[in-house]
Formats: sequence, C-alpha cells, structure tokens
Amino acid sequence: MLDREAAKNRIWVALRGIDLRSPDWWRKNARYVAIGAIVVVLLGIGGVVWTDSDDDPETVVTQFFDAIEDKNVDRALSFVSPDGYGVPAGDEAVFLDEDAISDDWRLLVVKQRSAVKSDGSAVVDVVLGDGKSTKAGVINVDDKYGQWQVVDPFIKVRFESASLSYLKVNDKTVVRQELYAHDVTNREVREYRLFPGMNAFFGNLKGTTGATAPGKLLLPTENSGDKALRVSPPKLKFTDTARKSVQDGVEAIVDDCVRFAMPQPSRCPFGVDSPHTDEFGVAYGDFDDVTWKLKKYPKVRLKDPGDDGDDTGGMPIKVDDPGSISLTAAAVTQDAASKAVTLTADCRFTAEPLRAVLGPDGKARVIPLGQSGSELASISFDLDTCGSDSSGGGS
Repeated sequence: MLDREAAKNRIWVALRGIDLRSPDWWRKNARYVAIGAIVVVLLGIGGVVWTDSDDDPETVVTQFFDAIEDKNVDRALSFVSPDGYGVPAGDEAVFLDEDAISDDWRLLVVKQRSAVKSDGSAVVDVVLGDGKSTKAGVINVDDKYGQWQVVDPFIKVRFESASLSYLKVNDKTVVRQELYAHDVTNREVREYRLFPGMNAFFGNLKGTTGATAPGKLLLPTENSGDKALRVSPPKLKFTDTARKSVQDGVEAIVDDCVRFAMPQPSRCPFGVDSPHTDEFGVAYGDFDDVTWKLKKYPKVRLKDPGDDGDDTGGMPIKVDDPGSISLTAAAVTQDAASKAVTLTADCRFTAEPLRAVLGPDGKARVIPLGQSGSELASISFDLDTCGSDSSGGGS
C-alpha cells in the first residue's frame, strides 16, 4: 500500500502537463472528474469513520494488551498516557522487557464501565485468564491529548529477599549489583513496574530444594492505588552443592585477604585491634610491617539453611572450625617504656562480617558486610580475632 506522500507524488506526476484552463479538457473528462470527486469524498468520510471507531476506551485498552501479548514493548508503551506516573524509565523499568512477558495468559473481557466523565477520563473493566483461573481488574484511560491513552496500567512490585543476588520475572533475570552499582548488602529496597499479565518470580531457584513458585495473573484494581505488591521467594534450603560453594567462597576471600599488609584488612574475616593486649596484659599499638600467614582454612556452613536471611542482608554463615592464621608485625608497647617490639600472634577467623547470597546459577556467593550490617565498610573497625594468646618479643 502506498503511503500518503507517495500517493501525492503520483497524483502530481499525473497532473503535470494538463491545462486545467482548457474548456475542451473539462468537456472530455467531466465524467472522470465527477467520479474522482466522489471517491475522494468517500475516502475522506471513511478516514473520519475509521479514526472515530478506532479511538475509543475499549479499543485502546485492547490494543495495549494485544501489544503486550505480542511482546511488542515499544508499541505497548506508546499507548501509555504521560498523566499519572507516565512511562517508567531507568532501573525501575528493567522488567518492561519482552523476556519478562509470559505467554501463559489471554485477554478475555474488555468493557467500558460507564460514560466518559467530564474530565475526559473513563474506566474500562478487564478480565485476564490462563485457562485455569481468571483475574478481574480495571484500566483507567483519558483523552486529554487528543486520543485515548491508558493511565498507570503497570503493576508495582517490591522485592524483599536478601538471600538472592538477583531478581527474576518470567524469563528476565537481573543481577542486583549490576543495577545498583553496589552490593546487595546495601539492602536498598527498590520498586519496579511490570506489565499486567501472568508474572512468575525468581524462576526455579537453582541451588535450593524448594519448589518453583507458580505465576500469578496481575492487573491493576480499583483498590491497588500506588501500593506495591511485596514479592519474596519461599524459605530457602540450599542443596549440598550450593552449601559447598559457601565454603569455597570463604576460602577465596581468605586467600585475597592474607595478602593485605594491614592490621584490619578491609572487608576481611580477621584482624587485630589497636591496642592489642596479650595474655600478660601488655598492650601493643602503632602496627607496621604487618604480615598475615594462613595456617588452616576455617570450616563454615550456613547458620540456618531454612532461614531467608536476616536484617543485615544475606544468609548468616556459621563457623564450625575457626581455622588458624598467624600475625607478625612491628609494634610499640602502650606503656611508659613505649618499647619497639616484634609482635607475633596466633589468630583465627570469624564469619561475623560475612553473608551468603544465592546467584542465578545456583551457586552461593559470599559477601562481606561492614560492622553496621547494612553496607560495605572500607575497614572492618574493631574486629579482633587474635584473642589473648599472643606474645611480644624485643627487636
């Protein structure tokens, strides 16, 4: 089919060379001119009728849902009014994606509830179904901008699991750290907008023995307002493979941390406080030339495999065997003599600043926490795992 500009060009080419001032031309072509005029009028009327019949509340809502079912995100968003919340953008729109749209639902009913209100708005009742159940809701529309558009048609959700390093809606997986540019232990709660339809969360939860949560038909309702649907996975129980990856993750952190020549290595599960007091009550400080040497890895496991994490983010880790690490450092006694010495100490590991989160691959990732438990700290302040079984020697 020709577009409007191409049709105009063809008409112009056809008209070139015709002398419309000639009486002979009009006499010979009067019948064709009349037919052409009738066609133009009919086409014009048809265009008006088409526009009027295609632009009404029920039609625009149907087209919106048809675009979603076709996974045509751009077309679906083109029906959204700038009024209300408008079209989401940024991280909160990450699930407005074709991979986050399920095939397992259909639009069953679209019916305008009543006449258009004086402010140019209307309410359309909608019913979705999946062959087993149905879900009723409403879509608000308005024509303030010369055409009918849907207003705030999205589902707002809030994910509340600290034990997963990722979010998932249908086939769309998003790693939290990539979204927020910081670790999931920041515990920043974010809300996301989804298209209405069938939405399943978190997938099959690889690395756990729990069953996959079924999808839900979701639609805006009259009472939903701006409230967010809270979404969290079932209680997690890690598989043996996932549990082993917790041990592997702790060992990897230890391997990195022993290389740091500082008394309290940043984000590490060991350290010595200053001043450090040995078994004889002698205090040492002003550490320099610090060396850590691994003697034995700690043995760890999940503290409570059935728990979905705690308020610090992630799943707590329990130490069954604290392992062993030795400290050697230049130090100064914190007394009147202020004597320079070489301090040696036998130290251990702690899991207090560590948590485990499960990744989309089913493997657990060990993450460090700051002492506040709410965010990563640049230094593990006040962390002392060297106890009192240390000795100081003169240098």
